[in-house]
Formats: sequence, structure tokens, C-alpha cells
Amino acid sequence: MKGRFVLSDDSHGTGHIGTNYAKALQFLKKTGISEIYYFEKTSGDSNGRLNDTVARGITMSDLESHKYWSLVE
Repeated sequence: MKGRFVLSDDSHGTGHIGTNYAKALQFLKKTGISEIYYFEKTSGDSNGRLNDTVARGITMSDLESHKYWSLVE
């Protein structure tokens, strides 16, 4: 059905942001999800139009090799 998976954070305060990201990564690997998506604002144009937001994908292998994960645990 060509759905896309977006990881979100259900934190209820700044002290809880990213609390379970290490568990989330393990869960994603276990489920066989091969790519996740994130939203990114695109830059505005010279005509002063508002920025748009686009969905971009990253493979699980690229995500897992990101330096962020060496800081999590």
C-alpha cells in the first residue's frame, strides 16, 4: 500500500525527549522496517513564498550508522 513510517516522540516534557529511542531502534530492526521518513522544511524562494515541508527517507542502515546512536543508551 506504499505507506511510510515516521518515528515520533511522545514526550510530555523536555526531560523525556528521546528517552526510548534506543528501544525504538531495536523495535524497528525487529519489525523489518527498511526505511523511515522524517519531515524537513524546504527553503523559501526569492518570491517570498512560504516554506514547504517535504517527507524525506533514510534507510535503516544509514540511520543506524549515524553518529547520534553512539550517544544513545
